[in-house]
Amino acid sequence: MKYISTRGQSEPVDFIGACLAGLAPDGGLYIPESYPAIAPAKPGEPYSQVAARVISAFAGDTLTQEEVLGLCDPPTRAPAPTRTPTAIPTHIQ
Repeated sequence: MKYISTRGQSEPVDFIGACLAGLAPDGGLYIPESYPAIAPAKPGEPYSQVAARVISAFAGDTLTQEEVLGLCDPPTRAPAPTRTPTAIPTHIQ
C-alpha cells in the first residue's frame, strides 16, 4: 500500500516511510491511496489480534505478520508501573 500527501506534491511512500516521516516533504499529511476493507472483530477475539489485522491492512507488505503481531502482542509491552514513587516534588523552588 502506498501513502500520498494531502497536498499532492510529494512522491508516494510505503507504510514505514509515512510513519517515519510524519509529514510529507510538501507539508501535507500522508493518507492511504485507498482504504482497505477490514473485517469487524469477532466476539471474544483478542484485542491484539484485531489490532494486528488492522495494522497489517494498512502496512501492506512492508511488515511481516510476525512483526505486526510482535507490535501488538501484550507480553512484548513494558509493564505499567504499579505504584507512584514517593519522591515526587510537589512544588518548584
